Amino acid sequence: EHFEQYLDVYRTNYLYLGYNDFYDYLEEPVLGVIDTVIEGNIEENPMLTSEEDGFKLQAYSPCIDAGHPDILDVDGTRSDMGHTGGPGGFTYQYQDLAPDTPDTLLINVSGDSAILSWTPNDEADINSYNLYKGLEPDFPLITPYENITHPESTTVDVVNPDTTYYFKLTAVDMNFHESNPTNEVSTNPTGFNDDPHRNIPTGISLLSNHPNPFNSATFILYEINCDGYEHVDLSIYNVMGQKVKTIVDKLQTSGSYDFIWEAKDDDGRPVSSGTYFLILRKGGDVKRTKMALLK
Repeated sequence: EHFEQYLDVYRTNYLYLGYNDFYDYLEEPVLGVIDTVIEGNIEENPMLTSEEDGFKLQAYSPCIDAGHPDILDVDGTRSDMGHTGGPGGFTYQYQDLAPDTPDTLLINVSGDSAILSWTPNDEADINSYNLYKGLEPDFPLITPYENITHPESTTVDVVNPDTTYYFKLTAVDMNFHESNPTNEVSTNPTGFNDDPHRNIPTGISLLSNHPNPFNSATFILYEINCDGYEHVDLSIYNVMGQKVKTIVDKLQTSGSYDFIWEAKDDDGRPVSSGTYFLILRKGGDVKRTKMALLK
């Protein structure tokens, strides 16, 4: 009987799943069904409070009053998604907390400008981002250099290319609560000025990725020096020695190259937290560096 029920579901080519919050749900569809229908579900950030607070819903959570319309919370309103909703849940005051820290600020300097990029926050009440600029490492956050409504990147002018500028980013919600700052990046992250006439070291040079440790993305910079074109291989391996990502596998000529790794393998799947090794090869030259992914 159960096997026949399984076949009936499979033959319909869809699976109805009602009123669940499948936030960041990355598993394959249940039962191998191809066109899974997820009716009444959401894929948004549920905006939960901390474990110490009992994983309650924050104000502006998309899970508030989003449960089954025929099931009510203890206060008589439509049920919330999650363990606090429905007749078995409880009432509480929704907290309006500050946003999460934006995920992994990156910088790419080109000429007299710098492109700053980050993964945008996914809370429902995000309004903008504050960019802070300083002339010293670990500078205090006093007045924002720029308020950014575009969610993923911004370009800033580097007034003096001989001066190193430092940047941090915060997220701001619609009620002007501000998050903690991101990692700090600078216009001279590798310890040298971006001089196109600078001599590239003989062979290859693999510069430390930044930020490191990182959360969802890190900026990789490497240099090669060769006669004409030579084959270059730049790959990422896990601690078991297994290759997880091929960044470069082609002929290249002398120059500086950069790449942003978004913590995904060659099939586009997110990799787990842990230590990874970045290995650069050209001919008999090999350079290695270690990276730490923290989620």
